[in-house]
Amino acid sequence: MTTEEHHRVVIVGAGLGGIGAAVRLFRKGVSDLVILEAAGSPGGTWRVNSYPGCQCDIPSNLYSLSFAPNAAWSTTFPLQPEIQDYVLDVTARFDLDKVIRYHTELRRARWDATAARWRLTTSAGRLSADVLVLALGFLSQPFVPPIDGLDRFRGAAFHSAEWNHGVDLTGRRVAVVGTGASAVQLIPEIADRVGHLDVYQRTPAWVLPHPNRRVTGAERWLYRHLPVSQTARRALTFVGSEARHAVLTKPGALNRVARALGRWNIRRAIRDPDLADRVTPRYELGCKRVLLSNRYYPALARPDVDVINDHVVATTAGGVVSGSGEERPADVVVFATGFQVTGRADFARIHGAGGQDLAADFAEHGAYLGVTASGFPNLFCIGGPTSGVGHTSFLFMLESQQAYVADAVAAMAARSWAAVDVRREVQDGYFAEIQRASTDKVWLTGCTSWFLDGKGRNVAVWPGYSWTFHRRTRRFDPGAYHVVPAR
Repeated sequence: MTTEEHHRVVIVGAGLGGIGAAVRLFRKGVSDLVILEAAGSPGGTWRVNSYPGCQCDIPSNLYSLSFAPNAAWSTTFPLQPEIQDYVLDVTARFDLDKVIRYHTELRRARWDATAARWRLTTSAGRLSADVLVLALGFLSQPFVPPIDGLDRFRGAAFHSAEWNHGVDLTGRRVAVVGTGASAVQLIPEIADRVGHLDVYQRTPAWVLPHPNRRVTGAERWLYRHLPVSQTARRALTFVGSEARHAVLTKPGALNRVARALGRWNIRRAIRDPDLADRVTPRYELGCKRVLLSNRYYPALARPDVDVINDHVVATTAGGVVSGSGEERPADVVVFATGFQVTGRADFARIHGAGGQDLAADFAEHGAYLGVTASGFPNLFCIGGPTSGVGHTSFLFMLESQQAYVADAVAAMAARSWAAVDVRREVQDGYFAEIQRASTDKVWLTGCTSWFLDGKGRNVAVWPGYSWTFHRRTRRFDPGAYHVVPAR
């Protein structure tokens, strides 16, 4: 990169959020764009998360970009290797390698008000952009809780999102810390080859039966030769997923039925009443992320697996110490402890018109439509605060935001605007609207989850149906923004 290199649009991140945004922008006539990717290949979340059993919990026909269907899914809920292959296929299908700068990490970005552009410092040099699009991933920064003595632990210790494939778990004593989505998937995969498995659980999750099955050869043939059949299946799957919203977001009769299904899933696998009681949640289903598995509870019921209902406070040279003070031996520690949602370091590198950082602004004000923040002109985020969903495909939300961003950039060009900056009262009003819409939702019924910040505010999840978000983001709304004409 040269010192003065400049582009109309710079996208940061070559996951599904970034490459989808690039395709949308190309279709709006934007040709001068580059994608910065810190790694050596695209994929984002699905490149990084390669732990045993990693699988999407959204049906495959819905977990794909609408403009790039995949007729080759082998299961109705796709596994990580197939999703990564899909990302590579989309990258090749739309010839995106020509605009992706691999091994290029964004280290700092600041808004230059005089020039009305973003000044970027990367691992490969400096460049500038009229428009900056952040597609950094919704759950992309692994979180490891502060553990005393971790540097003294003699064995291997790693986060599930940074799986160390060079560590052989065969016959080893393994401690898995956490019982969230990653743990529920990886524990059944490793339980039969480790010597002993300790599972540290602070709060059990609701785990429902998994409806996954193989996609038949006839279905794949039909998808390839009659694409409208897959489009129809996708539409039906979307409608079914939207119907889950009432079940997974509000207390009531439907939620009670779902909880009964979760308790049945426990009873059919675990005969020990004490263990069954300890893995049964005491909160409304949906207050935390709802998980799917037919193999998790049978794995916990194995004689060589112990569930410890306690948090981890320290490690010694050869073991793990829980809150009760008990030390248990371990050769390997796997942290399945989730991701940083607020106060993210990657957002803290972005500095707006007044020098403030984006992480601090998001933490206090949220993001308008999960996309824009006041004081950060011409900056758009794909998958920002309150973009998440628990009942349907996150990709549907990302595509809605991608369309909004592409329309905004096209409007700027058509109307000769140098900059657009969302009004503070609009951003704050939207965040307040999210909080009002969350008051009757299950995630405010008492459990602790990453949906909420330290003030008890919803900072992660769109509280409505996803089709309402799609409708709201179909067109860029310039009335919500301060507009600066080009000189």
